[in-house]
Amino acid sequence: MGRGYARSLVEPEGPWAGFAVQGVHDWIEVLGEILGPAGDPTAVLATLRGALLDLLATGDESRTTEAIRRCVAALGARRLHTPGPGFTQGRPSVKPGSDV
Repeated sequence: MGRGYARSLVEPEGPWAGFAVQGVHDWIEVLGEILGPAGDPTAVLATLRGALLDLLATGDESRTTEAIRRCVAALGARRLHTPGPGFTQGRPSVKPGSDV
């Protein structure tokens, strides 16, 4: 979530017009493909964005990371749809300490 995203929200006719809404649509599409028809890509995107905002506001990486891990575990318990690239055994293949 950068300046371009924020500017597209407060200056809807400005140079970043449509950036935020297109980003939402793009992520909903990707998450929908990963989660399959039984998934809720809007809830997942909202959870990730909330955790990112929390992390930016507080800097509490361990707490926000643990919250996301609990959400991923809950999704894994519901069995993810056919995993796409970057996913293994229903979990993101992100290594601890990576920038993702």
